[in-house]
Amino acid sequence: MTSSKPKPTIVLVHGAWHKPTHYAELVSALRDLGYELHVPALPSMKGDWPPTADLETDTRYLHDYVERLAQDGRQIVILLHSYGGQVGTNALARLCLSVETRTQQSLPASGGAVIHLIYMCALVLLEGRSMMGIFRDNCDEDLVPLFMETADVVRRFWNRESQGRDLSTPVGDQRNMVANMRAAGKEVQVFELDTGQCPHVTWLSEVVDVVDGIIRGL
Repeated sequence: MTSSKPKPTIVLVHGAWHKPTHYAELVSALRDLGYELHVPALPSMKGDWPPTADLETDTRYLHDYVERLAQDGRQIVILLHSYGGQVGTNALARLCLSVETRTQQSLPASGGAVIHLIYMCALVLLEGRSMMGIFRDNCDEDLVPLFMETADVVRRFWNRESQGRDLSTPVGDQRNMVANMRAAGKEVQVFELDTGQCPHVTWLSEVVDVVDGIIRGL
């Protein structure tokens, strides 16, 4: 992306047990660089008990949200964190198509589109795959009960991550997901930081530099 081009809009898709406010410093830093930021609140993370929304609900919500931005003519980069990767992969495939392809398929042919996906410690699943399948393939199923425990256990889980190891999406799982994308013929850039599941908290300036650098290179 050259300096003469307008900067794209960034939509940040948050992770499980997160709210948009948890990304306030990241959002502020990217806005300071001139980006328009949107952080839609996923319906499944609004704290309802018993739950009133799920992955399907989140998928529909995100698709509709981003589609409205695209119909307004925006060029959109999606920044996906943790569980947000699964939501975004589900929701945005059709919106990532070129204008010409969308026209051929009788889809909205406005100038707006999703032009790039950035996965930050996020789930990147090929069609037909699931989070449980990734954990099962890599013998990480023992982590799943930890996700489903009480809020107090979840808080201790996040605190452990600050020591520099991603316990939520282990690095081996992340590398396997990258390998699967490359095997499917996709070009993937990889950036690694020695941090846990929330690098936007522990390595804020580095994350901002990575995101800005990726977008400048489009």
